[in-house]
Amino acid sequence: MIAGHLIYLSIFALVVLSIPANALSHVSDGLIVVGVIGIWRYGWAMINYLRAVIYRTLAYPRMKARAFAAHAAEPVHGHAYFLVTSYKIEAETTRRSTSRCFARQRRPRAVPRSWPRSSIPPMCG
Repeated sequence: MIAGHLIYLSIFALVVLSIPANALSHVSDGLIVVGVIGIWRYGWAMINYLRAVIYRTLAYPRMKARAFAAHAAEPVHGHAYFLVTSYKIEAETTRRSTSRCFARQRRPRAVPRSWPRSSIPPMCG
């Protein structure tokens, strides 16, 4: 990935260095170079946009369908983990805010669950 960026930047530097020293006095020559750089830049943007569209409309739906099919074919032996953290908040506040979440998850379900809690006491002094 870094090599690709280095190639990209070196080509850009070569295009910039190809501007003749007296080109700044001739507007038309400078505009041609700026135009070439602009076409190149927005060409890369268009390539990346098209790649994103292709991924979003073709590749991802296929991968998602394969994943759902593989999951549906296997018996579910999952385990749900709920990690509730509290950082420098009073213990009573943490207990009250998380007790509702835990109460809702205690209902019988097909998937076993775990509720690890992490609480860091408030700073002293």
